[in-house]
Amino acid sequence: MEQVLSKLRGIADQPYEYLRQWKQENGRKIIGCMPMYVPEELIHAAGMLPVVLQKTDEEIEQGPSNVQSYFCGIVRCIGEMIQEHKLDWMDGIVSPDTCLAIRGLSNIARMHKREGEYHFDLVLPLSIKNKAAEPYLRAQLAKFKATLEDHFGVKIENEALRRSIGVFNENRALLRQIYALRRDNPALISAADLSSVVLASMVMPKEEHSVLARELIGGLQKKQASAGDAVKIVLSGSLCEFPTREILDLIEEAGCTVVGDDLYTGGRYINADLATDGDPMAAIVHRHLNMVIPCPTRFDQGRDLGSYLIDLVKANRAEGVIFLIVKFCQPHDMHHPFASDKLDDAGIPSMVIETEYEMPSVGQVKTRVQAFLEMLRRNTQ
Repeated sequence: MEQVLSKLRGIADQPYEYLRQWKQENGRKIIGCMPMYVPEELIHAAGMLPVVLQKTDEEIEQGPSNVQSYFCGIVRCIGEMIQEHKLDWMDGIVSPDTCLAIRGLSNIARMHKREGEYHFDLVLPLSIKNKAAEPYLRAQLAKFKATLEDHFGVKIENEALRRSIGVFNENRALLRQIYALRRDNPALISAADLSSVVLASMVMPKEEHSVLARELIGGLQKKQASAGDAVKIVLSGSLCEFPTREILDLIEEAGCTVVGDDLYTGGRYINADLATDGDPMAAIVHRHLNMVIPCPTRFDQGRDLGSYLIDLVKANRAEGVIFLIVKFCQPHDMHHPFASDKLDDAGIPSMVIETEYEMPSVGQVKTRVQAFLEMLRRNTQ
């Protein structure tokens, strides 16, 4: 189990080094997907490897020349890599209109794309319950599929797409099984390691990742561990930018144990299965218009993030919520007050940690988390 975890940590920590080596060994094409909600199954069905673009630990030097300094870290980081041609080993980029910053990043990618490189802007509906959303999304996905086929000279058959959906569904099911094991015994695997497992799945071929996930599950089922008197909390936030191992370790070292989350590198990514029968394109449409977890970047009439978090806290018997809000993430900044008020009305304490590409003072954050835990412990006495 430790060997499996070590391998997955290494891939999560150095995704681009892994991908460059993987391409050299396999010779297959790689398509980068900007977060979030690119239907990776379509790319997989075309015989290519879809990967979710991630930030690195390298210092940002050129990013501000084309990306405003008040944009989030992942946009500045990916902008830097594109301008410095550090992603030229990829064969294309797909960019959804996640937010204003990602839209601008897509323009930079188009400006710097090499001859023959694939680029597609996937403009997804913002109001997902609007009656025009379904026909509009069907048209967008048909265009995406057609451009993949035309550019790479492939044909994406429905049967191939169903097989790809099955591969992705299986991988998500295995990740949810790991989540379930941790929910029953949070000491089995740390929050940072769990995040690394999900991050690696965003980079590796799903078939290879599923093999490792099964081995990990077997090891976790045999492991004996106890969380002691750690306070159970739910994490919320980090839509596109992934929380660092440092911040997750800090939270648990302070006396918390994370029993649930709505993170992109977590619940938001692994709870999105598709139907394997019928029209596979219709299944992709249905997933986006019926999101399992409400998203601050979409308008879903009748559902809100605060209510979802209340249910998540109750289901996991947690005692509070910690919001990890990326600095300058406008969608989350706008939604957080409403979610926080909902939690307050339900008697669920919460706190905010503002994260950024350049990690804030660890000592200061740790002190705030410890103070929050003390309050939670007093509430339960």
